[in-house]
Amino acid sequence: MKSLLFFCLSTFLFYSCSKKENSLYPVIDLADAIENPVEKSVYDVAESVEVVQLETNDSLLIPYVSQLIMTDQYFIIGYGKKCSLFSHSGKFVCDIAQKGSGPEEYTMLMNLLYINNRVLITDLNNKVNV
Repeated sequence: MKSLLFFCLSTFLFYSCSKKENSLYPVIDLADAIENPVEKSVYDVAESVEVVQLETNDSLLIPYVSQLIMTDQYFIIGYGKKCSLFSHSGKFVCDIAQKGSGPEEYTMLMNLLYINNRVLITDLNNKVNV
């Protein structure tokens, strides 16, 4: 009886520890992707592409884009020291947040979220600005 119990238990453990393949999502081997990069055109993954030149001036220079959200009306762009709102035509609308240590400021932009017509900004200290 003990050997039958041992056999059943070991069989159960063996099958429960086996690797299961999830066919819902593709698995990407990062090591292989880094060693053998594949160049893709944006047209391979998008139906259409539109280039929008953003309005800039001496006080509105974007060194890099760290976060980008496209809504029905606006582009919300997080970069360097600010988070700004642009129309779909590229016209600057307003700054919605900036870097700093004040109550409405963030220390380092970590994430931008757009939920229920509100922009949520999380910073390095996990503080959320609305």
